[in-house]
Amino acid sequence: MCNNTIDMKHIQIAFGIIIAATVVIGLAYYMSGTQTPLQPPVSHGGPVKDYVSLIDALRAKGLVVEPAGKLIQPFFTVEAQIITVDGKQVQVFEYSNEASMNTEVSKVSPDGGTIGNSKVTWIEPPHFYKTGRIIVLYVGSNSTIIGALNDVIDPQFAGGKDTVSNDRIEEIAKNFIIDAPTFKFDGMPESLNITSIIVLESYPPQYVVTITFDSRHAGYGDRVGQALAQVITKHTAVVRIVQGKVTSAVLDNQWDEINQRPLP
Repeated sequence: MCNNTIDMKHIQIAFGIIIAATVVIGLAYYMSGTQTPLQPPVSHGGPVKDYVSLIDALRAKGLVVEPAGKLIQPFFTVEAQIITVDGKQVQVFEYSNEASMNTEVSKVSPDGGTIGNSKVTWIEPPHFYKTGRIIVLYVGSNSTIIGALNDVIDPQFAGGKDTVSNDRIEEIAKNFIIDAPTFKFDGMPESLNITSIIVLESYPPQYVVTITFDSRHAGYGDRVGQALAQVITKHTAVVRIVQGKVTSAVLDNQWDEINQRPLP
């Protein structure tokens, strides 16, 4: 009787060990099967035309974008879908078609202060964008978000004035010239100099940056394979910037540096 009791205890202990081991193994298998490394965002490509493709394009630029609910705004006929972009709120109004979207766009005044019959007091500058069948509204001054929206959509069609600093304008203009074919071919870095920055009275503001630099040869653009005279050539570039984008770049009043052709 005593031996039977001992045997039963041994069996129970062994059975318990087997169950515990099975649970541990199963849990380890479950964890290894469910924990997958985070993958970087991947763009599906194509132009931004709706809510989904906007999120896709912003994530493809390395921004952290998350859906954050919905909001009814009194000045538009569709509700806003809220997303956070690097922690800042952006409102997306998606319409059934482009015509309906454009009807709403026509209600927005150039400064964004009036929409239809509604006068709006913004706590920060508003920025309105449109593409495909969506209107995008960002209220704030974060240059990263404004720059990203400019890149994936187009410059704003209405809203607050651009408050880009002169340092940032200098950086944009210099980087453009340095990366453009003429300077890249034989520009002399030590000669690069910004001589003036002018802000035109326009909406949105237009910055005109004048830059001088020297090249080691005559001519413009990529001159690989051409017979060139080795003569130091001075250039004056006039670069126009609107909302963080270079819209025009002319060398010596003769050469279109964006389209790489002589001026007509």
